[in-house]
Amino acid sequence: MKKLLTPAVALLLACLWLPVGFANNPASNLFSAASNCEAPPPFNFHASEITTTSVKLEWTHNMANLYYFISGSDVTLGTTLTPVITQNLNHTFTGLTPGHDYAFQIGASYCPDGPPGEIVETLATTLNIVIDEVVYLNGCSPIIPTAIPADRRVWVGVLASPKNLPLPNLNNCFEAQFTVDGNPFHFGMGYHSGLSRLYLNELEPSSQRIWFTPAGDDQTAICHYLNPQNNIVPLFIARAVITNGNGTMAIATLDFDPNVEIREFKTCNNFYTGGGALGFHADQTSSPTELAGALKHPRHPRQSLAKPSPNPFRESITVPYNLPEDGPVAVYLYNSVGMLVRTVENNPKQAAGFYETLIDGAGLPTGQYFLRVVTATESVVYPILKTE
Repeated sequence: MKKLLTPAVALLLACLWLPVGFANNPASNLFSAASNCEAPPPFNFHASEITTTSVKLEWTHNMANLYYFISGSDVTLGTTLTPVITQNLNHTFTGLTPGHDYAFQIGASYCPDGPPGEIVETLATTLNIVIDEVVYLNGCSPIIPTAIPADRRVWVGVLASPKNLPLPNLNNCFEAQFTVDGNPFHFGMGYHSGLSRLYLNELEPSSQRIWFTPAGDDQTAICHYLNPQNNIVPLFIARAVITNGNGTMAIATLDFDPNVEIREFKTCNNFYTGGGALGFHADQTSSPTELAGALKHPRHPRQSLAKPSPNPFRESITVPYNLPEDGPVAVYLYNSVGMLVRTVENNPKQAAGFYETLIDGAGLPTGQYFLRVVTATESVVYPILKTE
């Protein structure tokens, strides 16, 4: 009898111990042994919001109290991001670089120290803004009078062009126009979701005294104006803000300078003002145009003006340009606040041909400058940098 009792007592003690073991380990799941922490992967792992410097990831799971192990990498640079462990169903990676490709992986575990089970992956590209030569196909007509809000900020929603539409063609574009001191300016903004880029450019009719330049951070562009005093002043700053996760829409802001009077500001229906929440009011009034006969092109083809080099420069910088026919040419140098520093060249009638204008950097303080080249058909501004 004594020999039969000992195994029974041992079995009873083992049964009493097992629940205590699970109760003392909150990370354990009743359907998983403590030695097996790997859980099934989450569902619908995707980027729900993308800005110029952040990506918000979301997912779902049919089990509760799991630990999610998230890793990421900058595919463009080949570097890794700091891994994250969370019990939430979303996480936002911040401090990213505009216009870079990123890969994110996630796995689930019953245990706080892992290891996770099967890994799933999603890809995302951070948003950036580009001033480039584009063709707006089915844009809209900026005929709606629009009041600029008191905070001088206009929120813009831009629907994506179809991914199979080859560049430089874009459609579903936002367009606007206004005048400053009687100078008209007409511009458009298109969104290419495959590249996660907002393309920005001026359209006909536009004054040669107004133009865009990049700000150098891949997320902002500045609209400059050469005022009657021949000083360059900013009109507004265009900034890429956010996209929705499925890549069908991008949001941008236009921040107008309060010291400049904007007149006759008109847009399409696809804009909104307010707190910046995602939203889009599609233009239902304009009909598609015939692609063969009504394409909207940028104001200047800019095929005859090449970029100055070297940039940055120390001693001198060369400005190449080609005149297909006789005509005027002028080259102006402005400092970082838009004051005219030097008239490098001003020839009312230059013979056709290829030229290179040398700008001597002697006596110029180090820093940012703007170089403006004007011909009969083109007006281009290049940001240049003088170094020690």
